[in-house]
Amino acid sequence: MAIDILATPQATTEKRTHFIDFTLDLPAGVSVSSAVAGTVTFPTSGTAALSVGAIAANVVPLTVTNPAPAGDYLVSVTATLSDTETIVAYLRIPAVWKTVRAGMDYLIAALRGMTDAGYDDFRVAGAPYWSDKHLQDFLDKYRDDFIEEELFPVQQYRNGTVYYQDYRSQYGNLEGIASGTAVFKLDNSGGTNMPGTMWTADYPRGMISFVNDTLGSSMMLTGRSYDLNAAAAEVWRYKLANAAKMYTFSAGGQSFQRREFTENCRYMAEYYEGLAAPTIVSLYRGDSIP
Repeated sequence: MAIDILATPQATTEKRTHFIDFTLDLPAGVSVSSAVAGTVTFPTSGTAALSVGAIAANVVPLTVTNPAPAGDYLVSVTATLSDTETIVAYLRIPAVWKTVRAGMDYLIAALRGMTDAGYDDFRVAGAPYWSDKHLQDFLDKYRDDFIEEELFPVQQYRNGTVYYQDYRSQYGNLEGIASGTAVFKLDNSGGTNMPGTMWTADYPRGMISFVNDTLGSSMMLTGRSYDLNAAAAEVWRYKLANAAKMYTFSAGGQSFQRREFTENCRYMAEYYEGLAAPTIVSLYRGDSIP
């Protein structure tokens, strides 16, 4: 018996464990005793380290490390059963470029939901769309970098006493601190960095909440903000361009239409364009250059 599985895309610089559950394919009273992994088809000059972990409840963990170059990696996992029979699972792993920045996870997930973007909707030159790296690249096109923005302290009262713990940024959809302090950095007015143990962040809203009262001290934020709506509009336009390869046909008294899908792509692109932030440029008279 053979099982075909399409795995979640993996970065070429990533170590990831894929789990193969054989439970539904086993006869009654039979379990998986052992398993081995093997190479079936790799891209030209492709390499990847494969290892099988401890089996639990008929689930075989397969760890794949650094599959490079990008492309499709077909790996076999042969499970030996308690009745000495074998089952082979073929795991197709799309390997895609480098990993995304750690602080982008919620932004990528949000963009994927806004655009109904799967991990393997279509392929261009063998690369599956839409990987996390693809979506990060789209977000980076609509990124606003800001340096030492002075945050607004929110005055609050408790039992008649004024205190300050929450600070607001004019920006939202911020890249998280997990990407490093070069991307998200919170300092006081003296330039001293505020460690993450002193505050928590609501990145989508641009809100910083300190553990203790700051007495209203000035806080400066350096970070990156993303226009999710603008990125979503462009993803929908890419989906529309790919849908142009589809065709309408009739067969056996049935009609198969693609028009609804292309019209929806166009509508969603226009919808998110309407929600995107405006683009602002400065114009100067030729005789009045600043």
